[in-house]
Amino acid sequence: MKQQLLILSPQEFQLRIGRLRDLMAAAGVDAILVSDNANIYYLTGRVIAGYVYVPVVGDVRFFVRRPVDLIGEGVEYIRKPEDMAERLNSSCLKNIGLELGVLPYSAAQRLMKVVSFATAVNVSSILQEARSVKTEYEIELIEQSGLKQEKVYRKVPQIYRAGMT
Repeated sequence: MKQQLLILSPQEFQLRIGRLRDLMAAAGVDAILVSDNANIYYLTGRVIAGYVYVPVVGDVRFFVRRPVDLIGEGVEYIRKPEDMAERLNSSCLKNIGLELGVLPYSAAQRLMKVVSFATAVNVSSILQEARSVKTEYEIELIEQSGLKQEKVYRKVPQIYRAGMT
């Protein structure tokens, strides 16, 4: 059974992408290739084995290796990162952002070869800044989580007793 790639609502997705694009434009970055699980989760609501390509202007693209049953606008399947090279090669891109602050060295080197048509710049701080400002939806989820945790902690005195190991 096919699943939608995006778990976030379209409005939430657009809010997050809009914030990220504003930060990218201010930093002079033409596009970002996101590969870190935390950042992919932030942008899509799920973890995938793959990459999220976010240009300042244009459509967001999702280069997915796994799972193989995802559908949605912009979903493209790849076997390896090098499969993206031809699809991304654009003469209008001067600076492309990679998460050089969180990627293992070998993964960073491999992705820099994929985007060799542009200058690779570290955008770890841009993604961190985008994630640091919470939307109403995120605040609601945090509040719900807090209420669930409160219920768990109220049960602790009933579960544990003096002398337990």
